[in-house]
Order: sequence, then structure tokens, then C-alpha cells
Amino acid sequence: MKKKLLCSFLLSLALSLLTSPVLSKEPDPEESMDGLELVTKKWRTRFYMDTSTDWSTFTKIQLEKATVEFRKHWVRDQKFRSNNRPTEKELNRIKTDLSELLDEVFKQELFASNTFVMSETGGENVMRITPRIVDLDIIAPDRMRDHIGYSITDSKGRMTLELDIHDSASGKLLARMIDTREDPQRDYWERTTSIDNKRAARFILIRWSSDLREWLVEARQTSPK
Repeated sequence: MKKKLLCSFLLSLALSLLTSPVLSKEPDPEESMDGLELVTKKWRTRFYMDTSTDWSTFTKIQLEKATVEFRKHWVRDQKFRSNNRPTEKELNRIKTDLSELLDEVFKQELFASNTFVMSETGGENVMRITPRIVDLDIIAPDRMRDHIGYSITDSKGRMTLELDIHDSASGKLLARMIDTREDPQRDYWERTTSIDNKRAARFILIRWSSDLREWLVEARQTSPK
């Protein structure tokens, strides 16, 4: 009887080991996304890429206009923060201004060193970059409607960039970048205007575009031929 119990225990142990997460071949969800491999992981930054792609063949970039979405309930929260709920026209203006600012900053950074050439259309050797700004949280939007022109804050806000890179010729997804940045929170309060908000947003966009350019250059240099 003891021998049978021992055999049964050993069999159960073996089966549990074979099906345990330690021996499982399933990839960590954070280590891959849509068939892409995680190659850079920092605090709030993720770079995923197709490691089999020869990035040296891509010499041109087609940069699409960025879409912009506010943090969930951001509009509602403005009423409680300052009793100044933005109108639909003002929301669209903020989105358009930020999208145009991203386009301006990214083009300056990506094409500054002549490593890549700008392309208005897709085609051979052209990578299509599609940026999306999500979770935009502006602490104090422009309050000129109230004839105030400024707010008192300790931070300008935060936003997340989700960026996809496709082979424009085949449509294949080559890479994805996900990065959250925020204006540093200070230990004191200060006046904040729309000009200050734009300055803070530009700084974040410069960091994003610089990181992207460095990553693309490194991918070209280290990719398999």
C-alpha cells in the first residue's frame, strides 16, 4: 500500500512539474507583443521589434499625423478642478496643436543628421511611423475664457506615446514604442499658462523623438543582414 501511495505521489509531482509555469514555454506577456520581441525595457518605456528584420534597408521615413486622446474622464474632471469645462472646439484645438507640434519636433529630430530621408508616400525602403498620444492629462488648460489666463499648479501634466512602425510596402508591423512621460512634480506651486504647457509638451516630444532616432540608428547598425 505504501509503495502504491509513493508511486502515485511521484507521478503527481512529475505531472505538476511538467505543467508548472517555470517549465512552460509560453512567453511572458510583457516580453512580446503582436509577434514583436521586447528589446528595451525601462521604468515607463517599452520598445518592441521584429528582430529578424534587416533595418539597414530602410532609408526613408513616412511620418503620419499623430492622433491625440485625453485621459478618461479628463473633460469631466475639469469642471471639478476649475469649474471651466472645455468646449468641443477647445478640445479639438488642443488636439490639433499637440499633433502639429509632434510633427514639427519629430521631423526636426529624425531628419536632422541626414540618416533618414523624409518621404511623403510609402514604397520600397520606406518605414511608416504612426504616432498616437493617449492619456493626455493637462493639469491646467488655457483659461482665457475666464479672463484669468493662468492657473496655479505644481506640474503641467503627463501623456503616453504609442508608436507603431510598419514596412510601408508590405504593411508588416516592424516595431512598437510605448512611453509615458510627465512634467516633473515640484515641491512648490507656480503660475501656469498655455505657453508653459506648450513648453513642457515640446520638452517631452524632444525626448521621445531623440530616443526614437537613437533606437532606429542602433537597429540599422546591429540588425541581421
